[in-house]
Amino acid sequence: TLQVNPRGRQNGQGQVKVRLRPDWAPRGVRRFKELVGFGDFKDSAVFYATDKTVHFGLPAEPSLVPAKIKDDLVRASNRRGTITFAKSGRNSRENQLFFNLDDNSALLDKDGFAPIGEVVEGMEVVDRFYRGYGKKPNREEVLVLGNDYLDKNFPKLSKIQDVHL
Repeated sequence: TLQVNPRGRQNGQGQVKVRLRPDWAPRGVRRFKELVGFGDFKDSAVFYATDKTVHFGLPAEPSLVPAKIKDDLVRASNRRGTITFAKSGRNSRENQLFFNLDDNSALLDKDGFAPIGEVVEGMEVVDRFYRGYGKKPNREEVLVLGNDYLDKNFPKLSKIQDVHL
């Protein structure tokens, strides 16, 4: 379960319940659980947004980037409501994830983006995540400065309060 606090024009709080699917992506689910155990999602900003996806997962406090993990086979499509690790090539998943706001299967499935779970409750909360900054937040700055950079330059970003398994 992801406890979120959407900020910005829409305001409000809500809970997003995600069913993790190790049968779809065992390596990805294992990594997600590790990141939860490290507390990496606590106060993590939803820092990158398009009309099709919203990204989160970079820690609020600067820390080491975890080792990359091997890809899982794509056993489920990137349809609306699925949660998937971002990646920059083969076997490059680290800690950035995204919610699919639309059916992105035609674009993402063939490129090896394997969903690790699906929203079972609270997709309307995900739809309220602030998206006004689009792709402007710089990932490298987030990695180096954490929420200090984001809060100063992008104060309306939605944040994941905490994640509970």
